[in-house]
Amino acid sequence: MNIFVPSAKLVVLKELPFSDYAFPRWQSYASIALVALLSAISATLAPQMHGLPQMSFWVLLGSNFLSTWVLFLMAMFILRWWMKRGDRWDGEGDMFNLIAASWLVIDLIVYAASMLGAPGFIVMPLSIYTIWVAGNALSGAIPKASLGYSIVGVILAIIPGALIGAAVGIMLVKMGYLPMPAAPAG
Repeated sequence: MNIFVPSAKLVVLKELPFSDYAFPRWQSYASIALVALLSAISATLAPQMHGLPQMSFWVLLGSNFLSTWVLFLMAMFILRWWMKRGDRWDGEGDMFNLIAASWLVIDLIVYAASMLGAPGFIVMPLSIYTIWVAGNALSGAIPKASLGYSIVGVILAIIPGALIGAAVGIMLVKMGYLPMPAAPAG
C-alpha cells in the first residue's frame, strides 16, 4: 500500500479505518517534505505573479521545511492529546501516517491551484476544505470522535502553527530576507 491511495480517498471524504494507514513511514516523511517543497515553490511564484519583491528560493525552502515539520509535529502532539480526551481514542493506530495522508493530496491540490495563478476565491475555500478533510480522516479512524469534535481538534492544532508562521515571517523581515510591507497611501 502507498500513501496516495488513502490520501486520495480522504479528499473525497471517504472514512477510512486506521488499518488503511499501514504504509511505510518513509512515505509520510516524503509526503511532508513534498508539501514543504511545494509551499516554497508556491511562495516563490506568488511575488512574481503579483509584482512583489521576491525572496531567495533557498531561504524559502529552508524556512518552509522547518515550519512545515514544526507544524506537523505540533499538530501530532495536539491531536493525540485531543483525541485521547474522554476516552475517544485508545492510542492504537498510526496517527502520524493518518495526518500525513490527510495533508498530502489536498495540499497538492491547494498548492497546484496557487501556483497556476488561481484566484483567492478558489484557493481560500480549498485551504479551508483541508480542515474538513483532516477532521473527516480522524473521525473515520476513531469511531468515538465525531466529525465536529475532530474538526475542532484540527483547528486547535492549526492555531500554534499559524502563530509560529507569523513569528517566522517577522523574523525573516527583521533579518532582511523579506521586504517590510509598504504603508498604505493616503
